[in-house]
Amino acid sequence: PIEHEGTYDLPEAQLDRFFAQPGVRDISEETGMQILGDPDFSDSADERLARISPRVTPEEILIVRKAIKTVNVDERLNRYIWRLRVATGKHKLVAYGASPRGAISLKQAAMVAAFLAGPREQGKWYATPEDVDKYAVDVLARRIFKTPEARHDPQAPSTREIVQEVLRDVKPD
Repeated sequence: PIEHEGTYDLPEAQLDRFFAQPGVRDISEETGMQILGDPDFSDSADERLARISPRVTPEEILIVRKAIKTVNVDERLNRYIWRLRVATGKHKLVAYGASPRGAISLKQAAMVAAFLAGPREQGKWYATPEDVDKYAVDVLARRIFKTPEARHDPQAPSTREIVQEVLRDVKPD
C-alpha cells in the first residue's frame, strides 16, 4: 500500500499459512475498458453478488479435490521439492528459507498442475518437475525472508528473483 502507517506485516508464522502469492501484473487495456464500460459499476457488492450464479456444485468441488489426490508424485520429485526448499534457506541473501509447509504447498501445487494437464503416458496422472517449476515462484517466494541488509538494499534481487535463481541452480534427479 502507498500509505501503510499504522499497519504491520503479518508474522512469518502467519504468512506461511497462505498457500501462494501469485505475481500481480497490471491489467490489459481490454480489461480496463471492460471495467470502465461496466454500466453497473455503481451497484453495491450485494447487488453484484446476487447476479452471480454458481458454475459448479460443492459436490463437484469435492470430486475434483479427491481426483487431485490421486495424482502420483514420485519419490524423486519429492526430493526435488525438498532440495528447492533447502536451497532457499542457503541463498546468501536469505535469512530464513521456505518452511516444510512451503514444500507441502509446492507439492500440492504440482499435483494441481498435473491434474490440469490431464493424463500423461498410458493414461496415468503424475506430476513432473515442470509442474513443480510452474508454481515454485508463487509458492516459495513469499515464504522466504531476506537478510536485513538485502531487505534494505534497493539493488538486491526480490524474493521472486531469488527463487528463480534457485530453480536455475537446483535440478531434479
